Amino acid sequence: MIIDGLLQFDPALSAITSTRVSTNVIDLLAQRDIGDGMNPPMLLTVGVNAAFTAAGAGTLQIQMQGSVDNATYFTYGETRAFSIAELTPIGRLFTMAWPAVPVGTPGTTAIAGAAPRYLRLNYIVATGPMTAGSVNAQLVLDAQSTRQYPAGINITN
Repeated sequence: MIIDGLLQFDPALSAITSTRVSTNVIDLLAQRDIGDGMNPPMLLTVGVNAAFTAAGAGTLQIQMQGSVDNATYFTYGETRAFSIAELTPIGRLFTMAWPAVPVGTPGTTAIAGAAPRYLRLNYIVATGPMTAGSVNAQLVLDAQSTRQYPAGINITN
């Protein structure tokens, strides 16, 4: 997997303790056109660098958002809420295709007649706050597809 620094939402060690947006906003005009999301789709890959901890049963949900003006953002896709037990540094938390951006009509949740120029992630912490934890998140063309297992697991052939 090749990571382009200009397509990173959050570089390694970006702590998430409460609901916040990604460290970086990707400006497609300044960097590059990522295509229509179809052939091949850009992939959002998120990894956990440092284990998340919370006083209670914290959860983390990630929303993929876009904007034409870097002020009003629309959510194009979102993950399920990951539990505190799932937010451990075992490698990649998830990889998914960046959703194709709907170009809608007035009165819908899509941006009327325009594709977004700005992209960001929104991290939603529920039943938190988290007391520790960090992620790395980026857009890539081909994600690393090796499976990582915890230490001590024996796989028989």
